[in-house]
Amino acid sequence: MQEQGLTREMATQWKDFYSNEFSRNANNITAKNRVELMQKILDNWN
Repeated sequence: MQEQGLTREMATQWKDFYSNEFSRNANNITAKNRVELMQKILDNWN
């Protein structure tokens, strides 16, 4: 992901965005999954 231009700040912002979307609509499972994905990316950041 880093090689494609993703920065840690961008990943954090996307995670926060999707977290907010899931908070607004708990039926939005895609947003929940994207929060988890972005968190995994951040957890494995080198």
